[in-house]
Amino acid sequence: MSRKNDTRPAHDEAIIIEGARQHNLKNIDVTIPRNELVVVCGPSGSGKSTLAFDIVYAEGQRRYVESLSAYARQFLPKMDKPLVDKIEGLSPAISLEQQTTGRNPRSTVGTVTEIYDFLRVFFARLGKTCCIKCGTPIEARAADEIIADIMALPEGERVIIMAPLVELQKGTHADRFKKLQAEGFVRVRVATQGEEPRILNIEEVPPLDKNKKHTIDLVVDRLVIRDDMRTRLADSVELALRWGEGRIIVSVPGKPDVIHSTDSACPKCHHSMPAPSPQLFSFNGPQGACPQCSGIGTVATFDPQLIAPDQNLSLRQGAIAPLSQPSTMARLEKALIALGKRHRFTLDTPLKDLSETAFKALFHGEPGGINRTGSLRRNFMGGTSLNNETIREARFSQEYDVSTEHWPGVMYLLERRMQNSEAWGEILSRYSYAVECPSCHGARLRPEALCVRVDGMNIQEFCSLSIDKALTWIRERTFAGRHAVVAEPLLKELVHRLSFLINVGLDYLTLGRAMLTLSGGEAQRIRLASQLGSGLVGVTYVLDEPSIGLHPR
Repeated sequence: MSRKNDTRPAHDEAIIIEGARQHNLKNIDVTIPRNELVVVCGPSGSGKSTLAFDIVYAEGQRRYVESLSAYARQFLPKMDKPLVDKIEGLSPAISLEQQTTGRNPRSTVGTVTEIYDFLRVFFARLGKTCCIKCGTPIEARAADEIIADIMALPEGERVIIMAPLVELQKGTHADRFKKLQAEGFVRVRVATQGEEPRILNIEEVPPLDKNKKHTIDLVVDRLVIRDDMRTRLADSVELALRWGEGRIIVSVPGKPDVIHSTDSACPKCHHSMPAPSPQLFSFNGPQGACPQCSGIGTVATFDPQLIAPDQNLSLRQGAIAPLSQPSTMARLEKALIALGKRHRFTLDTPLKDLSETAFKALFHGEPGGINRTGSLRRNFMGGTSLNNETIREARFSQEYDVSTEHWPGVMYLLERRMQNSEAWGEILSRYSYAVECPSCHGARLRPEALCVRVDGMNIQEFCSLSIDKALTWIRERTFAGRHAVVAEPLLKELVHRLSFLINVGLDYLTLGRAMLTLSGGEAQRIRLASQLGSGLVGVTYVLDEPSIGLHPR
């Protein structure tokens, strides 16, 4: 800081402050050069933050807000003028203060810097889809091949030919139903997210909740496989492909739906894949997120060591902490006694004396019962839900009704109780911990997204590279023909934003790194890189100790 000087640079060359009396500042004058890196230093309490944030930043923001219309200002908080005699040369200011990053487990380096948004478009438009089963590059299928596959079904098999119209979209879709009815169609299959699909007459479809996501498939024809039906089948397939924009659903009762596409299908195993789209690579939506962890990358699992911390105790003495209440043990007593007879222990036997087989049966259940996955599935509301359909359908009133003939396991009972009660979910969370998702192995995306590759690399593998290696890989990519037109602006933007991360000293991070794991200085520099990547000119950036928490060189 400098005292008042008669010789002052022009206000377009510096920010000139006179008579600053805010907080600890005692009527000081200071000149801050523009277009330079200026460091404000001094002992604690000397007014460094007051000068930088309460004067330079606050006054820059206040003057910008005052330039807006009165109508716009009514929606913004009122900002007080700092105690200064005069400030000249101010420009719009952006503040990057020290603050803890958000607790959202979905935030990564790639999403915060918006690099991941460009990557989603990059892989959707330039990636090559490989078969999820055999890894063969996907090729388009002709309508005749689709007809041949359907004709190859056993004679007498009932088949429903459908065209996908809407996939997980909000709205009532009333206009769409009216149009289908006017075109002469009679039935549709409607599935609201979280509910089973139903085939209904169009005129009998109930009003759909506009705030929920729905999937709608048009029923084109219902057939029974016979040798003389090829002509009718060909007409139905052609109509379904036209309404489904190149996609068709073949539904056989009691079997999973088969999706055929004229755009993408494996030439070896005939497995169809969805057409790549930016939504397919988003782990923040149901179209791209891993079904088990819902895009978090981890799932919760119960730990026997947390459930039974003192194995010197017996079941009657409350060895299993979450089931130690007398009322709970009274309901489980008969089933536990029967389990003990089958595995040679009693309710008074310490857990440490149980055989390995008995211990496993007690906690994980006896063979031949419910097929558990060993973990809780994440949901998009931040909680957990159970993987097994049988468990999800359990009623709260029957959460501890178990048979004496088969013991389902302590884990199963706790999972069912956590699912059926939010209050119990909070209590039981102390007995669980997060582990890597067994389905996606931390990739967050569904398998269909990971099968799309650019020069042999999928989006998760790219996000696992360090920033400097990722930039090198991007610079080495070359495309020809129509792909070159699409790739040019994407490559330019990716190089631009990755370079900013390297320039602020974060070349060792990866785009897939969770923001929760970063230090305060790393998070602040990422926010700085995001602001610099926007390309604004003439902006004053006010940083609060941007080097704190960084790794030493």
